[in-house]
Amino acid sequence: MKTIFVIGNGFDLAHGLKTSYSDFLESYYVIPSKNKLLTLLKNNSLNLWSDIEYTYFRFLNFYDNIRGIKGFRYENSFDSSKELDDNFEMLKQLLENYLFKEQEELKLITEYSKLFSTFNDENTMILDFNYTNTVYKYLNGIGSLAKHIKIHGELSSDDNPIIFGYAANDEEVKVLSDKNDEYLMKNIKRLRYLLSDNEIKLKKILDFTRYDVDVYILGHSCGVSDRLILNELFTHPSVKGITLLNYREKEGYLKTTINIYRILEDYNKPDKKDRSLSKIFNFKESTEILQKMSTQTDKKEFLKFIALMKEKHDKKKLTRLINLAIS
Repeated sequence: MKTIFVIGNGFDLAHGLKTSYSDFLESYYVIPSKNKLLTLLKNNSLNLWSDIEYTYFRFLNFYDNIRGIKGFRYENSFDSSKELDDNFEMLKQLLENYLFKEQEELKLITEYSKLFSTFNDENTMILDFNYTNTVYKYLNGIGSLAKHIKIHGELSSDDNPIIFGYAANDEEVKVLSDKNDEYLMKNIKRLRYLLSDNEIKLKKILDFTRYDVDVYILGHSCGVSDRLILNELFTHPSVKGITLLNYREKEGYLKTTINIYRILEDYNKPDKKDRSLSKIFNFKESTEILQKMSTQTDKKEFLKFIALMKEKHDKKKLTRLINLAIS
């Protein structure tokens, strides 16, 4: 393994799919009856999927006295933790239904087909955080040799159910666990990961790779909602470089870098040699993620970047073979 692509919702958005949080909410002009949670979310100013996940976590802590959360009133409280959980499960099903229909609108982009065919080998892994089948559509057309892990599950799958909840840290998990209420723990991501072997696959690939690993981020904001998996990836000793395919140029690059800094928690490491932030390549060494409506100039620049990535990929392979021959 030498190259890992981290795919986030921005990749679907780049294809013109309406998979943002606001798109999902706007599709429900009439809120399904008995879903208080969706009503509360629709009536408050939330912008991202990570906003929903964090608000849900705060609901878990204050479900019976919701005025403890800024912007919410006591009368919005839930009668029980089970009522909150039932509402959240309904929300997940509505989301699955919505995305299942939306993915039918996918139109592949030639330059991304070039990207996946260029890195179609056993030394490539695609860490896919999306529920949709966008990456599958690209890989099925080329008879993929790359490893593809849908870490957050996939739509309508019993073997790999979707993971939608909150990535609580150790302290947050302990607070909920001490309440001794199973309904407060059912959608904590670290527990939901145990319903499949995806996390184990990722760890094995990282731990047993013989190569230095380069990570390329396509459409993932690297927010704290995915900090558990991303921290494992970014801080792993085998990972030597992290390249952002940014959105909105410097503004997007900086925002994602700030999020990565939060995930890494480098500020807790007194020895600079232990800090992982230095793995991130600077803005000038990155490129902009290609959009459905990108210009021909943008497409040419993206193809050039693919060629540079491939050159780097093959150079490491050659270096590895030479070192093996010498040893």
